[in-house]
Amino acid sequence: MDKFVRYYVAPNVNHGSIGVSATTGKPLPRYTDMLTYLQDWVEKGVTPPDALTQTLMADKPPYAVERARPICRYPNYPRYKGAGDPDKLESYTCAAP
Repeated sequence: MDKFVRYYVAPNVNHGSIGVSATTGKPLPRYTDMLTYLQDWVEKGVTPPDALTQTLMADKPPYAVERARPICRYPNYPRYKGAGDPDKLESYTCAAP
């Protein structure tokens, strides 16, 4: 099954990929270009990575990344490392439950 199926976990979001932090009330990252990963897998044979990047961009120019988190391949999930800015991708790792 690993040759054609990938399942990723995006905690704290609903089916529309919209959620807010339980601690700060800020919107969570919600944008990932899944179509490019899928297209590259089907057309070029490039398997998606075990961790994708999910971002939240500012709504005004220069549209900087405000928050980022990994989307981890199941059964792993994004775990805060315990240090660093919780809005930065590098503050998280994909960890086993």
